[in-house]
Amino acid sequence: MFAAIGLSLLLLLGILPSVEEGYLELFVKDATGKLLRDVDVGCKEKCSVAVSDSRGRARLKLPPQLHSDDWVSLQIVKRAGGPNWTLISPWDDRLNIPSFANKTENNTTVVVVRKGDKQILKSGVALQALAERCVGILVVKVLDAHNAPICGIRINVEEPPTN
Repeated sequence: MFAAIGLSLLLLLGILPSVEEGYLELFVKDATGKLLRDVDVGCKEKCSVAVSDSRGRARLKLPPQLHSDDWVSLQIVKRAGGPNWTLISPWDDRLNIPSFANKTENNTTVVVVRKGDKQILKSGVALQALAERCVGILVVKVLDAHNAPICGIRINVEEPPTN
């Protein structure tokens, strides 16, 4: 009985994660790993906007058509008078919705930085995300445009010869 009461108290205090069907648990961090509060997170699939709390936790209410293992495109919502945050990880803003099982590995971390902050160049997380974004954009452009110029450079994509 005491174990059940103790577990209930931990859940009420927010020490243990509480994953619920239809909600995406996010932890919002900056490039140094610090948990951030008051960051508004939404999604392009018309999720309700969630605000990160003092522990960096945001519970994003998913629309009914999204389920575990679907993809969602996250976005940071600009608040009037607030900092201008931008999402750098996941690098393409897309996130695979994890299982709704109540496990800590189903919580997802997103990394945001203030637009124009040169301090991100000192962060390995930020540099990795920027490199992934650049490579991802280049690959998509090459695959989508085949022989279209990229940054003024024409890359010829040729089909392999058939024998």
